[in-house]
Parts: sequence; structure tokens; C-alpha cells
Amino acid sequence: MNTDIRVSTSVLSNPKISKLIRRKGHTGFYNLTSLWIHVALHNPSGKLVGLDDEDIMEAASTTDEKFVPLLVELGLLNKTKSGYEIHNWFKHNSWAMGSEKRSESARGAARARWEKKSA
Repeated sequence: MNTDIRVSTSVLSNPKISKLIRRKGHTGFYNLTSLWIHVALHNPSGKLVGLDDEDIMEAASTTDEKFVPLLVELGLLNKTKSGYEIHNWFKHNSWAMGSEKRSESARGAARARWEKKSA
């Protein structure tokens, strides 16, 4: 399970983020951050397959029905054939994407150590 996300130090000067804050205030940025954290915890691939607008709103801690379309308009969320995905998630949060694989590897290594100790 992920315990963090990566956010660039330049995030607040990103034009997409500036537009989001201008249109939705700092609460809009909070909602986006809530969505990113939810994705890191529950959809580490960045792909929101099976999540509809209402699910994404819930993950983003908002009741604003215009929030998801705004994220798509600003290019922060991509609409795909299978649902949505966080724009450039791999580029910005590749560590989060690899969490499941790292956990599996760590479990395997622990199992091997335990078996070696028990033998």
C-alpha cells in the first residue's frame, strides 16, 4: 500500500493548477489532491476503470458535479474508452504505480528468509 504520492515543487505554478484554483478556489486544489491520494491508495496504475463521475467526486471529497468535467477540460484527468485516468500519472507517480509489485517482491523475500530460517 502506498504511503505517499509525489508532487512536484512547481505544482502551484502549473497553468492547469492555476486555472483550477482560479475557478474552484483552494478547495478545488484540495479536491484534486484528495483524488490523487485516493488513486495512490486504490488505483496505483492511475487508471480509474469502473469509476464513474460520482465515484471520482467521492474520491475527490466533493459534491460539485462540474468538478470531473473541469478536470478533463483542464487536462488533469483523461477520458478513455474504459473510463478515466490521471493525466501523466506514470510520469509523476511511477513510484506509486510500482507499489503492488514491490510489495509482492518483499513478501517473496520475507517468505524465502523464513523458509531458510526454518530449514
